[in-house]
Amino acid sequence: MNKKFKIIIGILLLILISLLIVYFNLNSKRKIIVNELNTINELKSYEDIDMNIKSKGKFYYVELALKEYYYDFMYNKSVYESNQTAALTNYLTPKYLSSNKNNLAKIKTDFNKKYLECQESLDTLIKMLNEDVIMSYISKYNLGYYYNELYKDLLVTSNDSLYIKDYENAKTVNEEKNKYLVELLDLLNKNKAKWYVKSDQLYIDGDAILKKYNELRNKIYGLKDDLV
Repeated sequence: MNKKFKIIIGILLLILISLLIVYFNLNSKRKIIVNELNTINELKSYEDIDMNIKSKGKFYYVELALKEYYYDFMYNKSVYESNQTAALTNYLTPKYLSSNKNNLAKIKTDFNKKYLECQESLDTLIKMLNEDVIMSYISKYNLGYYYNELYKDLLVTSNDSLYIKDYENAKTVNEEKNKYLVELLDLLNKNKAKWYVKSDQLYIDGDAILKKYNELRNKIYGLKDDLV
């Protein structure tokens, strides 16, 4: 083995070692972000997301963008879950109805505001599952191809189109449920003299009104949004 060949082998070994060092360094930094993402996926609330960034260098902004995206997404999801019609109907317990018998018109107005907030949050969730919107959280930092692709691999999935359809369906179903809820509140408001609460039970005089009341509640709870 001549001297020139040994030099070439040495250079190749140095390049290989350098590449391995870079690979393991990048991989260890990637693991930090993946671990943070796994933690977020186990959280119940956007408020629990740890915005204390663990990564360094350009990875700092990858982790930041990821957490900013999830914070916004989980916030809008919480608005949807809190204000969907089935959740609002849960408020209409016998005790609540008894305490607000003369405020049903105002309750209908308040519930309608929450319904609109719910629909707006669903619109936002649908938009946020669009790849261009997802990538907008990272592209604003101008990090370059590698970091953009890392972020994309973690957030953009083949199931996003299915999730969009789920939220579109949820919006349609919620709109229908809201019509039944408005009708239910109008029914109770127009027939105040024919219902009362005793021992935390709602009693309705008149078979027709009782049947209609039960039908409306069953329709609200019977419609499924089939979210994944």
